[in-house]
Amino acid sequence: MIKGVATFFIQNDKEEQFLELAKEMIKATVKESGCKEYVLYRDNGEPNVFSMIEDWESQADLDSHGESEHIKRIIPQMMPLFEKEPEIRFYTKIQ
Repeated sequence: MIKGVATFFIQNDKEEQFLELAKEMIKATVKESGCKEYVLYRDNGEPNVFSMIEDWESQADLDSHGESEHIKRIIPQMMPLFEKEPEIRFYTKIQ
């Protein structure tokens, strides 16, 4: 299983645009093969910081997600909304 954490830092006046795009991305992603979880969270201390927590059955499923139509379409639309580059990390369960 692969766990992903993508943290997005959104400009103050761009939150609603980001959330609309994120909801569209979530709706499409949860239908993908191997997607166990794909949930957006807002930071309690910094309201313009969001993290997408995702679980994938395999690296192949995650790779396929990265090549999906909705990711290739939505991420470029999100880019102008970012205050800084997202931080994206993937983890493999060891126990």
